[in-house]
Amino acid sequence: MLGLLTSCDLSLFEPTDYPPSPTKLNGPKARTLASKPIALKEIDTLSLTGTRALIITPYALMLSDSVTYALRRFPQPASPPLEVLFSDDEGNIWVVAQDGTLGYGVHRYTGGTWVKEGNFPADVKFRFNEVVKATAQEHWFQTTKGLVIWDVKQQKGRLVEDTNDRLFTRNFSLKSDNQQLQIYSNTNLSQPVAEYEFSQFLYTRKGIKNSLFGVFEDDTRTLWLVVKDGRWDGVLMKFNGQTLEKLTLVPVSDYDSGRSVSDFVQDAKGNLWMNVDGVRYYYSTYGQWIYPQMEQSLRIFNDTEGNLVGIKPGKVYRLEI
Repeated sequence: MLGLLTSCDLSLFEPTDYPPSPTKLNGPKARTLASKPIALKEIDTLSLTGTRALIITPYALMLSDSVTYALRRFPQPASPPLEVLFSDDEGNIWVVAQDGTLGYGVHRYTGGTWVKEGNFPADVKFRFNEVVKATAQEHWFQTTKGLVIWDVKQQKGRLVEDTNDRLFTRNFSLKSDNQQLQIYSNTNLSQPVAEYEFSQFLYTRKGIKNSLFGVFEDDTRTLWLVVKDGRWDGVLMKFNGQTLEKLTLVPVSDYDSGRSVSDFVQDAKGNLWMNVDGVRYYYSTYGQWIYPQMEQSLRIFNDTEGNLVGIKPGKVYRLEI
């Protein structure tokens, strides 16, 4: 047995992709960050059915009076919660809800009543993660299976790509093969517009996946992305359409089995907000992480003027920044 062990090339055994202890992470510690009190001003109400929806778009939120009125007429009970509540670029209100054995049903509110437009294929099992975009022609959804598109005219849904490795924004999508970042335009999902080797920007290590934690596209079509490096630190990066830039590491607080970055939003001043490992921070235009002193349970969106609004059951608030 000893002979077998000494003859083995131990370099063949790569480290497994598991999170290190928090003390080994290099990102700024949450307790050391500057903080800022954020006042909340109640500006509206929204029905409990609306605020319990698993996914809500800010466009639907800005129609909160209409949404509250419409949801009182929705034909299904609010348990289980609505899967998706959103509006398209023409202001039409839509809901995706569970429909028994038929899968997910798609409903549109029109003429003072709800009309069921159809169902997503019941044989394709997935869960919704995000509304990528909603136009009068198509609704794009990021799901656990990949990109799913609802064709408004044909009243049919289809799975475009059976993979959850690609993250979508309104105009772009990004993929990581653990060594290389690929950026695509949504007009051509097969040919990347830019490719970068991760080793040029962040620490890499065999056996550790350089996964995409999340991506956000702002109004200037700039992409903000967080990538996991070889130490499980999250690296905030920016792509302006021409160059990719490494900015900083995301903050480190407490977590148990893994790391997550989600709920990106940008305020009117250009600060980038995100939820890191269950805690909300924002990255200021001055390149500084700030911990906002506010109710962490609020779901935050930005309105059409760039102001931040937060919701909790029955209430809509504006964040006074």
